[in-house]
Amino acid sequence: MRDRFDWLQRYGDLIMDPPPLPASLRPTAATQAFHRLAYNKEDNDCGVRALAVACAAPYVESHAAFKQVGRLHALPVSPFLMEQAAAWLGYKLKAYPTPAGCTLESCRQYFAHTVSGYIILTCDHAVGMWNGEIIDWARESKQRVTQIFKAQRIKQ
Repeated sequence: MRDRFDWLQRYGDLIMDPPPLPASLRPTAATQAFHRLAYNKEDNDCGVRALAVACAAPYVESHAAFKQVGRLHALPVSPFLMEQAAAWLGYKLKAYPTPAGCTLESCRQYFAHTVSGYIILTCDHAVGMWNGEIIDWARESKQRVTQIFKAQRIKQ
């Protein structure tokens, strides 16, 4: 439980329009995606957060996209709803082959040098990865991965 608190301290309290900071101290797009101050009391929003990270979108935009495709407040999402919400954000989710016996920790190591966004699903959690870094409280978990999706920008 301590890891979850540390994660919320690091990512959960970011504000949308922070005062100008020196470039070295500015939050990355992935950490800004976790601004969820308006939704602090919402449960089961790991899919919303994972999509925000994979698409480098603010949490509020990801939340709005899920609302457009029919997600009810504080309810979990399915991969089908994730694909529809990603389309609202201008992305397509492409299924990535899941290595046998893959855990979140081994995925983190496997994708350490990638330069794109991924959504990693376990049996009861969704995790977002941006540029090889898992942005989630469960980033070092031994949970078994069930599906991996790569977020690709839809060309217009």
